[in-house]
Amino acid sequence: MVSAHRDGSPKSQLLIASTVLREWEIVNKRLARWGIVVLTLATGWLVPNSADAQAQAALPTGWQKMSPTDFATAVRGLYEKGTIDSLSATDGQAVKALGKTLFL
Repeated sequence: MVSAHRDGSPKSQLLIASTVLREWEIVNKRLARWGIVVLTLATGWLVPNSADAQAQAALPTGWQKMSPTDFATAVRGLYEKGTIDSLSATDGQAVKALGKTLFL
């Protein structure tokens, strides 16, 4: 399309220049879109999910009335998962108190 107008006149040079600029705009828009997609994916992989980071450990229902063996198993599971520190302050103190009562 542009090659038919390559006669060296200022009008044809302007046509060629505007066509090249339009093509670069299209390329830049595509690159920008891909950049946004890549950035979004990378951010999703690199930044921890706030729901995961703020998840609180939960104790089983009725944990205060468990047998010493079941209580120890439940608390050991929290230690192994590394979630024992995410118990609420009240639950954390209650677990420590019950553990002292049962095992010390």
